[in-house]
Amino acid sequence: MPSFKTAFVAFSLAVALGVAVFGFFSLRTLLRALDSPDWPQVLGSVRSAEVKRGCGRQRNSYEVAVRYDYSVHGLEYHGTRVDFGRGYCGSEAGAKALSQSFAPGSAVKVYFDPAQPERSVLLAGKVDWLMIIEVGLYLLAVGVFLAVPWRILSGRLRVGW
Repeated sequence: MPSFKTAFVAFSLAVALGVAVFGFFSLRTLLRALDSPDWPQVLGSVRSAEVKRGCGRQRNSYEVAVRYDYSVHGLEYHGTRVDFGRGYCGSEAGAKALSQSFAPGSAVKVYFDPAQPERSVLLAGKVDWLMIIEVGLYLLAVGVFLAVPWRILSGRLRVGW
């Protein structure tokens, strides 16, 4: 039967790995957001812009769901990403005002990833400050969950009952 120390180290390493995976995806999204202003642009067309209730902590705030079409090298694509951040989530009036800037049938500038043209965004480079905090917290958590087992294994930290 493994000792408490071994189990604790294994648990800490497993948690660090899990947090690192989530952190990787958050960091990847942040880096894409920062790269997106340099992506090629094409003109697209808004298919729909709909105000929806259901975002926020109590799910009683409003957001805008936008669908748009664009083509790259003769191939048609469909997108829904307005920005890489958390998007608008607030008052109904604010959501309606935002949706008016994406009126169905209107032309929009679509930024697309040259490596994967199906990945697109309308508001390139928009970085939500929460994205930066999220990545920082993931890095901090991984550091903590890696430092604890390292200190236990090096004898600098004792665990047990």
